[in-house]
Amino acid sequence: MLKEAVKRMSPRKTHYRIPDWKIREFKIRSKKILFGPYFCPKCKKENLKIRVNKNKKEANALCDCGLEHLFKFIPSYDPVDYYNKFVDQFTPAVGL
Repeated sequence: MLKEAVKRMSPRKTHYRIPDWKIREFKIRSKKILFGPYFCPKCKKENLKIRVNKNKKEANALCDCGLEHLFKFIPSYDPVDYYNKFVDQFTPAVGL
C-alpha cells in the first residue's frame, strides 16, 4: 500500500513534465534575441546587430544608420556583452 502511494506522488509522471515543444520554442526564441536587434544609441531605433566571426577573431556592431564598431573577439563574451561595451564607448561618461 505504501509503495502505491509513493508511486502516485512521484514527480516522474508525464503530467508534471514540461512538453518538449515548449522547450524547443524557448531555445529558438532565446537564440534570436541574443544577436539582436538592439537599440542603437545614435538613431534610437532597434536596428543594431552584433556579428561575431570566430575565424577572423572579431566582433562587429552594425546599424542601418551607418554606425559601426569593430571589437577584438573574446571567447567568454556573448553578443550582449559586446553591445554593452559598444554603448559604454559611444555614450559619454557622466560624472557622479
